Amino acid sequence: MNRLMTDNPVLDSGQRRAGGLAVRRADADDMLRDLVETIPAMAWAASADGSNAFVSRRWTEYTGLSALATAGRGWRIAMHPDDEPAFIEEWCRCVASGESFEAEGRLRRGADGAYRWFMVRAEPVRNAQNGAATWYGVATDIEDRKRAEQALKASEERFRSLVEFSFDVYWETDEHHRFTRQDFTRELQDAPAPDIELGKTRWEIPYLEPGEEAWREHRATLDAHLPFRDFELARPTPSGERKYVSVCGMPRFDAGGKFLGYCGVGRHVTARKREQEERSCLEARVREAGTMEGIGRFASGIAHDFNSALSGILSYSEMIRDDLQPGSPLQRYANNVVASALRARELVRGILAYARGGAGERERLDVRTPMLEAVELVRASAPPSVMLECRTTTRPLMVLGNATQLHRIVGNLCANALDAVAGQGAVRVEAREFDCNAQLVLSHGSLEPGAYAAIHVEDSGCGMDAATAARIFEPFFTTKAANGTGLGLPLVLSIVREWGGAMDVSTQAGKGSRFSIYLPRVAGA
Repeated sequence: MNRLMTDNPVLDSGQRRAGGLAVRRADADDMLRDLVETIPAMAWAASADGSNAFVSRRWTEYTGLSALATAGRGWRIAMHPDDEPAFIEEWCRCVASGESFEAEGRLRRGADGAYRWFMVRAEPVRNAQNGAATWYGVATDIEDRKRAEQALKASEERFRSLVEFSFDVYWETDEHHRFTRQDFTRELQDAPAPDIELGKTRWEIPYLEPGEEAWREHRATLDAHLPFRDFELARPTPSGERKYVSVCGMPRFDAGGKFLGYCGVGRHVTARKREQEERSCLEARVREAGTMEGIGRFASGIAHDFNSALSGILSYSEMIRDDLQPGSPLQRYANNVVASALRARELVRGILAYARGGAGERERLDVRTPMLEAVELVRASAPPSVMLECRTTTRPLMVLGNATQLHRIVGNLCANALDAVAGQGAVRVEAREFDCNAQLVLSHGSLEPGAYAAIHVEDSGCGMDAATAARIFEPFFTTKAANGTGLGLPLVLSIVREWGGAMDVSTQAGKGSRFSIYLPRVAGA
């Protein structure tokens, strides 16, 4: 019977299949175990409630904890105390939700107690029969990566500190000169909003300076991929000031020589520019003072003799003119002599007024009154083809000044404006309040924060080029070949400065001019 059962081919075949399956399963388990032990990470498994059920040999060798000591929640003693709370919180959340787990933490090495960073990942695998999850995970050593990240962060901090202490901005552009990075110092005021200029070229950003020619030269340098330095730009600020920045840049190329863009730095040089302007202003005042002193000595030395000579010329020429018969051809010559003598006398008076400063005694006055009187006087001599407008505030504009001299200032500016429009155009005169919130640099002087009375005289005439505008306040410089003395504007500027004010001139050839006077306001009527 036993022999029959043994020799039974059906039973023998089934036994052989079962035995072969067992052998293959054992082989598969051995292969899986070998795989787990050879991967360059610590493998582990946990039950559905998150308690540890298995750790690989690498875990035991690294931590010095046996599988028994690690089981359940024993593995937590290997975690760094600072990392454990956040790590456990994330692990519990993933166990409850069934989501994939990923977290970083430091694990203690059993041999010396040192901690190293590990990236721990795990995935839940659910049983097809009861749906229970078993977690399989690995812990990968990332200490070298973390050190590299920390070194990179420290390097970036050192670089940022270098930029902050050495420069006000670090910038980079791409091959099309568009900004890809801008790092401003924390202490920098009036810096653009973060990322607002990224993707733009420098010439797409509203700058007040430089001019078109300087931009063309700068773009030619960039297109040639050449380094540059000390390229100065002026930004507008919300308060109406100008902020100056000096920029330097170096081209970047890859290993094959392909142009990648520019990197560079910038430093705000507003304070330096203001110092230069103030120094230039002081130098101009020193030169002006020297000129006035020389004119004063000259005028004082010859005024009496020159006036005596002019008196004789004027008196005798008037006598000759009066003795001539009406209709005499000599009448015109006599009139020319008288007119020339009168003009010479006015020239002497102008020289003396400029040499003395001409500001006169100062008192509290409303600038509107002498301004309106001067405009009405000019209006009487203006041709009908010229539109003369005058606007002012309804409130008093009180300053410390001299009504006669203020009348002369406005009259001089209006007369120049009428000459500029040449009988066809518009002249606008305006007086209004002006509140300066921060130091404001003008073309001729600067304003400290405070309240000012502003007088503007604007025309639509011929305007001036830069070379002419730079000389209009020089004594004896004039563009009026026939009847100009070159002393009107220098006297105006001298008076305004003596009263604590400043002037601003805006002009362009063919587009008219605007002269602005700012005088400190005083309280009360």
